[in-house]
Amino acid sequence: MKKRMIEQILTLLIKEYGNPELQPYQSPTTVLIQTILSQNTSDINSHQALASLMATFSGWKDIADASTEEIAYAIRAGGLGEIKARYIKQSLLEIGRQRGDYELDFLSQFSLDKARDVYGVVLDTSAELLDVDYGATRKRREDLSKQKN
Repeated sequence: MKKRMIEQILTLLIKEYGNPELQPYQSPTTVLIQTILSQNTSDINSHQALASLMATFSGWKDIADASTEEIAYAIRAGGLGEIKARYIKQSLLEIGRQRGDYELDFLSQFSLDKARDVYGVVLDTSAELLDVDYGATRKRREDLSKQKN
């Protein structure tokens, strides 16, 4: 489809159904951890691993303070537990060190390029944080479009 046709379709859809404001589904930190857990596994397994992680620990600080082995055991349903546990622990420790807490809500104020640079968060993860948790769909499309050109 040509860009003009897509824009016309989008305009008609918005006119008919409105332009809903997306609300956060999960916290940005949860999305980051879910993204780590989703690598090389199915959605079912990664969601099960996240549920187990959250049931095992009382919060992000508790996870950051846990041993890699404890985290790996909690997320074993997602596969590659030891590797993912190391990334989860490192991510949380770094966020805690730099922020003093474990929340990433502040990312909503950044452009995609800036968010990507924060803590070494890769393009896909920061796009997911902005898109899923902040409803920045239009901003994401604009940023990705600029990168392609």
